Amino acid sequence: MKYGDLIQFEPIESVVQLRDADEAAAARQLVETYVISAEMAERLVHLVIPQLQFDQPMDNKGLLVVGNYGTGKSHLMSVISSLAENSELAAYLNDKSVASAASKISGRFKVVRTEIGSTTMSLRDILVAELEEHLAAMGVSYSFPPADKVSNNKRSFEEMMSAFHHKYPDHGLLLVVDELLDYLRTRKDQDLILDLNFLREIGEVCKDLKLRFIAGLQEAIFDSPRFSFVADSIRRVKDRFEQILIARKDVKFVVAERLLKKTADQQVKIREYLTPFAKFYGHMNERMDEFVRLFPVHPDYIDTFERVTAVEKREVLKTLSRAMKRLIGQSVPDDRPGVIAYDGYWTTLREDPSFRAVPDIRAVIDCSSVLEARIQQAFTRPAYKPMATQLIHALSVHRLTTGDIHAPLGATPEELRDGLCLFQPGIEDLGGDPADDLLSQVETVLREIHKTVSGQFISSNPDNRQYYLDLKKTDDFHALIERRAESLDSSQLDRYYYEALRRVMECTVCFRQSSVIEESGLFLSGWNGEDAAHGGAAYVEAAGDLGFAKARAVQLADFVGMHGCGCGPAQALAVQPGMSESSPHAFPEDFAFEASEHCQQASHCTTGRRGQVQRLGQRHEADAEMFQFLQRREQIGDRSSPSIQPPHHDNIDFSPPCR
Repeated sequence: MKYGDLIQFEPIESVVQLRDADEAAAARQLVETYVISAEMAERLVHLVIPQLQFDQPMDNKGLLVVGNYGTGKSHLMSVISSLAENSELAAYLNDKSVASAASKISGRFKVVRTEIGSTTMSLRDILVAELEEHLAAMGVSYSFPPADKVSNNKRSFEEMMSAFHHKYPDHGLLLVVDELLDYLRTRKDQDLILDLNFLREIGEVCKDLKLRFIAGLQEAIFDSPRFSFVADSIRRVKDRFEQILIARKDVKFVVAERLLKKTADQQVKIREYLTPFAKFYGHMNERMDEFVRLFPVHPDYIDTFERVTAVEKREVLKTLSRAMKRLIGQSVPDDRPGVIAYDGYWTTLREDPSFRAVPDIRAVIDCSSVLEARIQQAFTRPAYKPMATQLIHALSVHRLTTGDIHAPLGATPEELRDGLCLFQPGIEDLGGDPADDLLSQVETVLREIHKTVSGQFISSNPDNRQYYLDLKKTDDFHALIERRAESLDSSQLDRYYYEALRRVMECTVCFRQSSVIEESGLFLSGWNGEDAAHGGAAYVEAAGDLGFAKARAVQLADFVGMHGCGCGPAQALAVQPGMSESSPHAFPEDFAFEASEHCQQASHCTTGRRGQVQRLGQRHEADAEMFQFLQRREQIGDRSSPSIQPPHHDNIDFSPPCR
């Protein structure tokens, strides 16, 4: 059995242009093919038609049709304007209640249709020019005065309608504008305020004149953050307009009744096909009617699609139409539910080069590509690889629905199981609850994905059990290390090697200056007793040749991490020049020790560090002198410290040694 045997597929190839309705034949086709849901019929009967009619006095306002790209916004405006212009077209509507109500406006208007393109003209100049051109074609002569010659535009509209009624006394004038929001987004702040004020004036004159206005928007401008700085102007516009929202239910109805229309017999076959799989999912039985009407499209596909805010021009009907064209000749699978879930939209996003121009989408595509490549190369359970790939695609789409692509929000295993109709052949043989067994399988695959990529590209929230793509973990650390290693010479490798050793050993030197002076041959330079008493830095210099390579005079605050084992402040040490080059693997300048002038117990240094030093010495015989120095440090740390007075108490002159 093929998909074509279960649906009456009618592809939606082209995008409806508002100006198409200017032709009588095209207008009739648009009316015939427009599918009206119960919710849309109610809005047309109780909102749109009452606002357009002028036989009964009421507070008439302008109308704003709000819907995303590809949801039928232009089609709806074309149908409304065609009904208002031609009294014969109401008979072709597929909803009787709307056809009956449309008699109040059918053939009662002359219609001016326009689409705003790329222009820097003001909204007033655009609409005035369109009105003058179309009125002239109707035999009505009227010219609007320049904008800088009028204090408001209401009087101009009154004069225009007076001239219009001389020619058409029984008709009203309907002005229909598409792509208004795209135009308003391009306007500068001051210009936008003038445009909104002109829009408000149009809405206000609709109350007293037989002039009506309809505009199409991709989103409600009253709720858009883009126009928050002109909130006062927006609020005044809102008072004079009504909104007609094209909801998801309307889109689903169009998909079910036009794109994927089915006979009663076909619906029975689809129900028989899906029923055996219903036990594997949480709510398929309860939503079976919806699954049947939309088959093979998963009902959650459209809901998720509408939430992909990062994609501006997302045309759901055309996207589904293209997917169905690829599927219509294929056989319906017997071993899994053959539905189109929202993970299939990822292929469309990834393959369209225009989407990569959007930073958020490009970041998600890059992350998803790395994930998918790792799965193809290193996934340890080949039988689960198709489900793993499907999960990655689904999480990639879901990442674009959260508004912030870095938000720790995702989907739970249950949501992924039900929203994608995931299935693994053989799961029915496990013997437990089918839904729970399948859920365990999904969780296993998610954990395996996490394991395969070492958790670098996918994260889970333990509080809500949601999995999501973590774009902040998208660096391929192995590749970065390899590229960095290629650019390092041997001396840099040595330095980083010793730095790694230091971190592993956690080498902490805990000694008092008195012990250092007495046992290690280090001499105080520039001692200031007052500074030391107040936590100031003391400086130490080494007189012997300890095997440091090309040591320079540096303050150990630069290369020694020092913190005390007691309560005093950290000290700064300096190693002076003059140390010989005794090893090809010279001990790096930035090997860090930790020390404090105020350590009270030298025995705080643990014997465990002595073992670490010994192991270091055994591994690197070339650094024998450095090893001996560290051994002496440990011996010093284990001895009790003699009392010692600051140097200035004995009037000893510690001048810097000659260089």
